[in-house]
Amino acid sequence: MSVSLLIKDTKDAVQRLVPVAVQAIFNSKWLPGAQELGLEWVDLMETGFDVRTKTGWTCLAELHRLRGWMERARRHT
Repeated sequence: MSVSLLIKDTKDAVQRLVPVAVQAIFNSKWLPGAQELGLEWVDLMETGFDVRTKTGWTCLAELHRLRGWMERARRHT
């Protein structure tokens, strides 16, 4: 099982499913990082939610923070 991004094109009703993390990595890396950083949106990614332009930028900002956290954690291991 994996965590995926479902991209819907409203103009022509085309959908694409883009895997972003396997479930084990999401549970063992993403969620602990999100908790440590106090992120709100990452936890919701497991079940899914609708992203609009305004919330999309907030989600991207959280993912950038999470990426930085993971890179720092990897350097310290």
